[in-house]
Amino acid sequence: MGAVTPREREAFHVMQGRLVELLLRYDAPRFGKTFAERVAEGLDDPRLRRYRELAVLFYLREELFASIIPRIKRRLSFVAPREVHVESLPPRGRIDWSRTFSTSLRNHPGEPPLEVQTRQRRRHFATPENLLAVVTLIEYRAAVQRVLDTEATQDRAQALRHPLQEIIGACTRELVFPQFAGLERASSEIVEGRVGTTPSELERQVARGLVPGRNSAYDDLLAWRRRLQQLTLGQRDAPAVHTTAFGADPDADNRLYQLWIFFELADLLRTEGCCGPEDLALRPLRLRFQWEGCSYVLYHDQAVPQPVAAWSVQRGDARRVPGVRPDFYLWRTDPPRASVRDGDTEIWREPGVIWDAKYYRERESDTAPATPIKRMIADLSLLGEAYGVLLFAFLKERSELTPEYLLAPDPVRNQTLVPDQQVHVAQVPPALPGEESKLRTTLLALLTDAHQRLRTPAVIRCHGVFLDGLTVNAHGALAGMEALRHRDGSALTPADTPAETALDTMLLCPKPHIGPWRVDIVSLERDCCRNAQLCHIVGAGTPDIQRPSRLTRLEDIAKAIRTVDDAEHGERAEAATRQVRLIAQRYADLIQPNLAEFTAWVRDELDVGEQFEQFPFLTPI
Repeated sequence: MGAVTPREREAFHVMQGRLVELLLRYDAPRFGKTFAERVAEGLDDPRLRRYRELAVLFYLREELFASIIPRIKRRLSFVAPREVHVESLPPRGRIDWSRTFSTSLRNHPGEPPLEVQTRQRRRHFATPENLLAVVTLIEYRAAVQRVLDTEATQDRAQALRHPLQEIIGACTRELVFPQFAGLERASSEIVEGRVGTTPSELERQVARGLVPGRNSAYDDLLAWRRRLQQLTLGQRDAPAVHTTAFGADPDADNRLYQLWIFFELADLLRTEGCCGPEDLALRPLRLRFQWEGCSYVLYHDQAVPQPVAAWSVQRGDARRVPGVRPDFYLWRTDPPRASVRDGDTEIWREPGVIWDAKYYRERESDTAPATPIKRMIADLSLLGEAYGVLLFAFLKERSELTPEYLLAPDPVRNQTLVPDQQVHVAQVPPALPGEESKLRTTLLALLTDAHQRLRTPAVIRCHGVFLDGLTVNAHGALAGMEALRHRDGSALTPADTPAETALDTMLLCPKPHIGPWRVDIVSLERDCCRNAQLCHIVGAGTPDIQRPSRLTRLEDIAKAIRTVDDAEHGERAEAATRQVRLIAQRYADLIQPNLAEFTAWVRDELDVGEQFEQFPFLTPI
């Protein structure tokens, strides 16, 4: 696929930076599984400093509060100089008799001493090491608070729920520790620059005073502070042996791209007021939302619930058919989806939309990317879905206004695939700084496209059209049962059914709720309103189910006209007229009857005067 272009490399860095922000906003536990320190060159991009600060502040919290601070508190450094004190009896310290006698003889000669001089050691915790620990907690809390203040300008409620709030609470709890509490004022003065000592000078003092055998937590504290200041986001294609940086695994860029799209959609829908915090499920990822009066659910990397189609092993050992886990699957939940059940088995339901995300550029050729499109077609066929979208981070630029395109089976060819199956190839690139509005437009278009396809519930009703003995084929011969079969190739009628009467019990059953191409041949006696697998109005539970009415024979037409009331007279009479003309034409073409006898039957049997007296399209005898 060629070398990575500067724009693609830049887009990867922006995508991982933006995902840091999104994960901390919506799924903080996933942060540690996605990002870590890696051997790579650091990227000091001014546009990404906000993401870098957010990532490093959150990433280093565990080491500080779970390892460094607890070890410092267990073995605090201190100084205990010897001090001489004058005490009344009884003394608390160790008596220095020589000093005591000399002072007593000088001040009160001949009298026993009433005060004694003692030596005492008192511990003081105001060491550079402990001051640096408290300074670190104060600086850490202040840096996190600055980030949260920025977050609050966009969404105050979200800032209150942000996981960085835990860091502020942890810093405050550690500063309550008695030895640290006594140093908080002096440390605040150092941080604020109100005394001569600076945090950098404290670091140098601690580094000079560390000796082997002392508490190693202070060494780790110095290293932690260096990482907080120097750790940067890593570049994708610039590994370095002796340098570490922070970032995601470049080899898992597809996964990173999928997570970025999912959480960008969640953030967009939350901003638009289409969903709330309770609508986002994290294990596994699922998002419920409202869109223009309809309710939808978006799944990420999960098996499609209740797939439309199902493949099974027909011969050989009973192995399972490979499962399908599209990157994204979207379906409508309200209005309720139409479905058809045969007992406990759901044999059909309204389909959804499949999205597959690919973070790479298609090959520089005139052909579409083969592997992802073949996989998409396979997934659509296995699931019985009709529409899938391939989301590429990058598409080859073409001369047209948009690099997007649509693939579908050529209806002219003899296709064995579902003829209305479509694969839409679209581009959703990571938004570089300043292009956020463009990304928003792209995601809105993606949602609108899916909504246009899924918003209207399918109406399941009978569209059956009867066959009969007067039906002729394209050669003018009467139609027969020889070439008619079920979709699986089995015979339409039992072997003991007379061939001359079999066609009269058959009807064509279009199913536009499945697709314009789907037409079944069903039996009036065995299937119509009985077999839920072929007659879907039974499985749909439609009330007041009626079999299709037929006006194909002259006796049926005469009966229909006699039972017409005034309100329906015009419409039914017109329908009957068309049927009589059609049957008369077929009758004349097939057997060339005596038309005088036929028109007399029409006039006398239907009792409608001269209305059907003339048939100008018939050939006179």
